[in-house]
Amino acid sequence: MFLILFIYRLFTSILKEKSGNYGYLKCNAYLSRRNPIKIFKMIYQIHRFQHRIHDGIEQIKNSNINERMLLLHDLTAIILQDIQKTILLITNQYVSIHIKIFVQKESKKEILSCESIEDVYLKVFERVPSSIEKKLVEKGKLKKRDSDGKQFFMMEKWPEDCVKNINFYIEKLKKLKGVEYLKVNSAYNYVLSPTTHNWISNDLEKDEKEGKFYSTNVDYYDYYKSLGIFVICSPANKTVDEIPIGILVIDSLQKNVFKVKFITELLGYFSHRLYDFLIITFPV
Repeated sequence: MFLILFIYRLFTSILKEKSGNYGYLKCNAYLSRRNPIKIFKMIYQIHRFQHRIHDGIEQIKNSNINERMLLLHDLTAIILQDIQKTILLITNQYVSIHIKIFVQKESKKEILSCESIEDVYLKVFERVPSSIEKKLVEKGKLKKRDSDGKQFFMMEKWPEDCVKNINFYIEKLKKLKGVEYLKVNSAYNYVLSPTTHNWISNDLEKDEKEGKFYSTNVDYYDYYKSLGIFVICSPANKTVDEIPIGILVIDSLQKNVFKVKFITELLGYFSHRLYDFLIITFPV
């Protein structure tokens, strides 16, 4: 046992000396993901997530109709924290996580279904920052994210060929002008196109330089370097005409968070279960 600990310490100290703290963190993440105890914890966490969805639906069904939306926000935050914990167990990385849903432009009403993407915009419904982000904000090293005041407008629904011609459509986004409160994120347009369910970047700065990503948020790199976006839709295959009820957004201050095997499939599963939860509990 002592020999194993000695080898581990020696290995991590060499990595830290050669690659700095980032190399040390990568080593920790690598060894942590292969820890059999953590595998059992991950299975338990996913099992608890399933119960959380079921129990949450029952709680809201039995709640006072006037308190339903407040309760829904509280329960959604708890569910997002469960997803956070699962990601931490798999990747050994801390992530911030939030859900965006649609709001009608004219009525300003939050909705789960819409006939046209041009009639709505995306707005944060519930957000849970990572523990690292919280500490940085508390120490004054990072500004608190404005989850309520900023609204992300979708100017158009991209066609199927956007997957093959991403650079062309990003250039179109860059030319949008005339709307003073316009905020654009190309990844949102991408996942809301007919044939895609998710968009992932393990290095946003690199993807932006290569023309694969664009955002009007000029300080995004202070908050996240990895980004994963998953549509919240039914488990059935997304069709050309179907518009998801929202998106699940996961980001991290570390790069390469989404390089772990099967994490895309797992987060896709969480997104589908969030659909099942919200479609039943969201007040009409």
